[in-house]
Amino acid sequence: MSALEGLRIVNTRAVQQAGELNDLLRKQGAIPLSYPCIAIAPVSKIGDFDAALERGSFDWICLTSQNAVDILASRAEAIGLDRAVLVAPRYAVVGAATAATLKRLLDIDASFVPEVFDATTMMRDCPIEAGERVLMPVSDLASDEPAVFLTEKGVDVTRMIVYHTVLGRGGVDAGTLLKDGLVDAITFTSPSAVSGFVKRLKREEGNLDDARQVPIACIGPSTRNRAISENMLRAFMPAEHTLNGLLGALTDVVTSQQQGGRRWG
Repeated sequence: MSALEGLRIVNTRAVQQAGELNDLLRKQGAIPLSYPCIAIAPVSKIGDFDAALERGSFDWICLTSQNAVDILASRAEAIGLDRAVLVAPRYAVVGAATAATLKRLLDIDASFVPEVFDATTMMRDCPIEAGERVLMPVSDLASDEPAVFLTEKGVDVTRMIVYHTVLGRGGVDAGTLLKDGLVDAITFTSPSAVSGFVKRLKREEGNLDDARQVPIACIGPSTRNRAISENMLRAFMPAEHTLNGLLGALTDVVTSQQQGGRRWG
C-alpha cells in the first residue's frame, strides 16, 4: 500500500493542468484537493505572437514553463502553422516537465534542458551563439533577466508576453480544511502557484500559519525558494523535478513521519 493512501493533498495547479497531478495522486490512493492558485489567460494582442511564429525566422525557441508550451501549441493549431516551420528552430526548455509537455503537445524533443531547472541557468548554459535569433514567449510575471543576459551576449532576442498569470478560483475551501486539520500536504509546481496560494488564502481569510504545519512539496528550486520566501521554511523538493519525482519525495517524507523520523524540510 502506498504511504499516500487516504491522504488529502492540495493541488494548487491551474484548472487546465490539474488533471495530470490529480490522476497520479489517485493512483497512489491519495485524495486530491483541487485549489487552483493561478489561472492562465492569453494576452489580447496574441496576433503579434502568431505573426512571429509564421515568420519562422528563429534559430531557438526558449520555453520557461509548461504554460508557455500550452500557448505555443494552441496558437500553432489556431493559425495552422506549417509543421516544417514549427520544428525548424531548436528548443530550450526549463525542466523535464516542460520538456515532456513539449513532446506530448507538439511531438518535439527539446534540444537543451539545463541541469538546474531555472530560466537564468538555461540561458547561461544553453549553446546559443551570438548573432542567433531567439524567440522567448513568457508570462507577464516573468523576469527579464534571461533576455537581458542573452542580449548582452550578442543574441537577437524577441521576448514576447503571451499570457497573463492571474489568481485562480474555485475548488475546495482550503482555509477551513487547513484550520480543521483536514489537509495532509500541499503541492506546488511553480513559483507563481506559491504566490497565488498566499494571496488567495489571505483573501479568503485563511491562516498561512496553518499551511506551514503540513508538508509542502515543491517541484524544483525556484518553486521551493519562493515557498521559503513566504516563510514556508520546511518546503522540500525532489531530486528529479517532475510530477513523479514530486510524489516520490512526498512519499519519502510521509514514510519518515509514519516511522517516527524527522518531519520534513
